[in-house]
Amino acid sequence: MNKFYSKSAINFGIELAGTLENLSALVRTPEKEASNRFFDDTQGRTTINQNITQNIVSGSGLTSDERTYLALSTIIDTNNNANSINTSSNYIDFLNISLATPPTGFPALEVEDFQVYINGLVVEPSAISSIAQNSNDVRIQFNSGLEYSIVTGMEIVAIGKFIV
Repeated sequence: MNKFYSKSAINFGIELAGTLENLSALVRTPEKEASNRFFDDTQGRTTINQNITQNIVSGSGLTSDERTYLALSTIIDTNNNANSINTSSNYIDFLNISLATPPTGFPALEVEDFQVYINGLVVEPSAISSIAQNSNDVRIQFNSGLEYSIVTGMEIVAIGKFIV
């Protein structure tokens, strides 16, 4: 049986896609989806007009409160924060802790916005019924998906938009 290797060739050529204006128009966000793109900086957001000339227009930008809210990520735990565990109802109250209030136009906080750990192991969001404000405290309610009851002595850690 003879093996035969053929010669092959690859040719590279120059292809012209269009003028600079055409290329600029192709890379932008379609105007039907969004007429403007926003870039946030420390002074606020700048708006880049989606026409070919790419004129920069001053925009309203994110407020300092919105930036603070987006950057907020607080750790609360049973070692450093006062708490109350209810073993029969399977919830923990972190005392004198508040949930941050989302700025206008931001979505409400949901269980998926938090990370919860028990004794160093992550708790799946499906095992948490709710994380909600309960008077002056934050209550984390676990459901049957957790497959065990929480008890005093467990290290429970939550990370999220909390105000201590």
